[in-house]
Amino acid sequence: MKRSIRDVIARPQPTAKDAAYCRMTNRLGAALLIFLALFSTLSVLTSPIVLWANNVLPHEVAYTVEDLLGSLRYFVSFATPVVLFRFLAKKEDRVPIKLTPVLPRHTPLLLLAGIAVIHCTAIINSWISDLLLYSEFSSEVLWDTSTLTDYQGILMFIGTAIVPAFCEELLFRGLVLGNLLPYGKTSAILSSALLFGLMHQNLGQMLYATMAGVVLGIIYVETRSIWASTLMHFLNNLSSVINSILWDRLDTVSANRVIALLELVLIGGGMVALIVLIRRRERTKQAGESSSEGQENESCVSPHYRIRGFFSPLMTAFVAITVVEMIMLWMLALSYGG
Repeated sequence: MKRSIRDVIARPQPTAKDAAYCRMTNRLGAALLIFLALFSTLSVLTSPIVLWANNVLPHEVAYTVEDLLGSLRYFVSFATPVVLFRFLAKKEDRVPIKLTPVLPRHTPLLLLAGIAVIHCTAIINSWISDLLLYSEFSSEVLWDTSTLTDYQGILMFIGTAIVPAFCEELLFRGLVLGNLLPYGKTSAILSSALLFGLMHQNLGQMLYATMAGVVLGIIYVETRSIWASTLMHFLNNLSSVINSILWDRLDTVSANRVIALLELVLIGGGMVALIVLIRRRERTKQAGESSSEGQENESCVSPHYRIRGFFSPLMTAFVAITVVEMIMLWMLALSYGG
């Protein structure tokens, strides 16, 4: 019997693994939407308290209140979807977060190489941000450029380096990447990195945040521990805090020189670490060993459903919301520059 044209061009039927992949991305999309809703709602609810504190309380106390509320908002927004996910997914479908405290011996090399890659990407990202007319808007509107006291520097260390590192890793590496890994390691790392970049809702940070997500994802998979990626995330955030303090305490020329020297040392050391890691990987392959478990090595989702399955309804909703907010912020930046 001859097949009709419709039969010839018909899409292949999804396998059981394809269907499971679609369900998983939809559940993860629900978790990410919960995150967006909580973050926005808590921002609105805490704004009057921050405004009251700034108008009534002494400056140092008001700064403390604002910083602590920001850290609390961050923790609740990122941790709640992780907790609720156990009710969104069946027990047999969930992948537990890798909380192993013991790290492999090559973890320091991974961290150093990761910092170098992220910092190189940050340099490229700054050029792109300039081309998008985003840099001036970002430095003058999105970031607080007021003078920092020692006390405020400590609070910035907690609120910018420690809290975001743990919270973001818990959601995007522990939950999102961890539950995508059974459907293909490479696609899981890239997908979770893209979602991590979109989460920032900042076109001027998109390349930088996405590449950071790739590096953090690789470290999570290689070390099988959320603590390694959290440490990497903390070190990267810490460098931003140090740069802010240097710009605040030194004149512009001296600060730029010190920061450039630190960048050179980090990137140089990272490149050496990257070479050592590549050689180590080659020796591992020659020995016939593998650093990843079987189910995380190979893609088990049909190529036709790799992208289609990722853009499930709720995941598409998350992507659409973050893209729209990103574009709106960029348009605001363009109007600010004009």
